[in-house]
Amino acid sequence: WRPQRGAKRLSRHCWGIAIDLDVADNPLGAAAGKMHPAVVAAFRAAGFEWGGSWRTRKDPMHFEFTDVGRLVRP
Repeated sequence: WRPQRGAKRLSRHCWGIAIDLDVADNPLGAAAGKMHPAVVAAFRAAGFEWGGSWRTRKDPMHFEFTDVGRLVRP
């Protein structure tokens, strides 16, 4: 486990709901990374939020599952 950067709470990575991809080309804080739009679209379709679209400090390597509605039984 590890704490969230700059905070005392646990990182979402340690819960298994976040992943970082292609870190070298998509560094934290980059105004625009090199993440392929098809990758972003695939993760969004699966209920993930992309850190490259955040309003504050962008994190274009980061994908985080946020659609908890998908976890409800039909």
